[in-house]
Amino acid sequence: MPTSDSDATVPVHRLFEAFGAGNMDGILSVLAENITVKAGNPEHASKVPWYGTYKGQSGAQDFFTELASNVETEAFAVEDVVGDGSLAFASGHLRHRIPATGRVFESDWALRCEVTDGKITHYQFFEDTAAAQDAFA
Repeated sequence: MPTSDSDATVPVHRLFEAFGAGNMDGILSVLAENITVKAGNPEHASKVPWYGTYKGQSGAQDFFTELASNVETEAFAVEDVVGDGSLAFASGHLRHRIPATGRVFESDWALRCEVTDGKITHYQFFEDTAAAQDAFA
């Protein structure tokens, strides 16, 4: 983990740690009050429950709760986290089993975060949306 709290990657590392531990308070502690969360393509929200745009901490909580309640994570690897000024980028690989269908969703992923005053203000997650939709079909 980076050593400087002014580094935009610090809250991203803390977010991953909190999510991995199932610690919603830890997740919310690194998110700005006015955060915007974007996941997948909102047009596919009827097929993948967590896809959409969420506003504010309550919206972010809804996003993370929706995600956690619809997958059994078999693997989630964070391979890179880099920052530049107020931007942080992360990438890795995931493998989720979808309890509703028993199917597996596996994808490389990328995350782009904007950070202000040590809090994530914009969170956008990219993954193989076609594979996610197939896992729910």
